[in-house]
Parts: sequence; structure tokens; C-alpha cells
Amino acid sequence: GEQTRDFVYVGDVVRANLAAIHHDISDCAVNISTTVETSVNALFKYLAEIINPGMKSIFAPPRQGEQQRSVLDNASARKQLDWEPVTPLTEGLKKTFEYFKTLLES
Repeated sequence: GEQTRDFVYVGDVVRANLAAIHHDISDCAVNISTTVETSVNALFKYLAEIINPGMKSIFAPPRQGEQQRSVLDNASARKQLDWEPVTPLTEGLKKTFEYFKTLLES
């Protein structure tokens, strides 16, 4: 669970896509990221706090070939799109959980 990822809230990704519509970036690539490396263990901890604080993690052997670390530089998105992420990971997880909870309850 110590492998890391750069988790971005979907609302921030939508804002980046909308910004891309209004900027000519056809000749460059941009990373839509937070530049924050978060371990899968930390992600589980945050989700457990939201869903069920008593939830226990279950570990499995590592997946062959799995990338161990992933974090991206979003400087180009900041410059080319005038974009930056605004939603902290824990807030994005809460919003996502509430969205799916509402769907399941209706």
C-alpha cells in the first residue's frame, strides 16, 4: 500500500477541460495533477474515515509490474490554461462519496 498516485478531484479535471476549450494548446501537452504524492494506504485511511472509521485494510501481494510511484508536474497547465487544482483530496473524497451515496439511496 505504499505505492503512490497523484489523485485529482473530477471537478478539477472538468475545470481543466473547460479551460482547454478556451486556450490554444494544440501544440503542447499538459498534466492535470495536484503535484501531491499520496500512498494507497493514506487513501484507504481517508476513505475509511469518511465511510466507516472501524474498517480494516486487507493487503495482497504486490501486482507484478505495478508502478510504485506516480506524481506529475502541473506547471504547464498552470501556465497554458491558467488552471490549478483547488479541491483537497479529503474534500474531493467526501464529495464523491456523498454523490454515490445519494445515487444508491434514490
